[in-house]
Amino acid sequence: MIDRGRFWSLLAPADRDALERIGQRRRYGSGEVLLHQAEPSNHILILLSGSVKVTCSDAEGREVVLALRGPGDILGEMEVMIEEAPRSAAIRTLRNEVDALVVPARRFVEFLDRHPAAWRSLYTVLALRLREANRNAREFGRTGVRQALARLLSDLARQHGEPVENGIAISVLSQDEIAACIWSSRDAVAHELQLLRRKGILSTGRRVVTVIDLPALDHIARRGDD
Repeated sequence: MIDRGRFWSLLAPADRDALERIGQRRRYGSGEVLLHQAEPSNHILILLSGSVKVTCSDAEGREVVLALRGPGDILGEMEVMIEEAPRSAAIRTLRNEVDALVVPARRFVEFLDRHPAAWRSLYTVLALRLREANRNAREFGRTGVRQALARLLSDLARQHGEPVENGIAISVLSQDEIAACIWSSRDAVAHELQLLRRKGILSTGRRVVTVIDLPALDHIARRGDD
């Protein structure tokens, strides 16, 4: 979940206006499914506000959180570029309402053909996501729960955190969802959170984690707790 370019912000104002004209704004409620796994790919979404999680089911039917997306991110674009490909993942809002621009698949492809600079913006986003996926693949299984948790919380603090009096508050994920993000168990995550609390690196409350010492968290994320 490294920092990456947001498709909407990479577009020129004229290209954003053109997309607005062929799309339709829609609001989704908290916990609502925006895209279903395996459904036909007949439109793309561009998030204008709020955050969502991208998930799939593993062989045992458990939810695996693949990524979080926020304002400016494009969703569902991969399958649209492959005719009649079913959705490879589901997308659900987190604990917030989401505003999105819904663009029909055919009209989005036509838009890209008419706006070459938008193609470059989309390519940039896809390249950054591929790099992120490659990094995660290299590191999967090589780090312990504590380091993986620290890396996730560090990314969440920067991308989705809200400044508060004593640090940066993260409220977008539950402990179950955090565990799903790092392929761990809820008990293991709760144990590591307790240890990080004792070190004064963070505090926890009801469905919120507050990062108090981000440099210390970054150190664990990079090198483990050495």
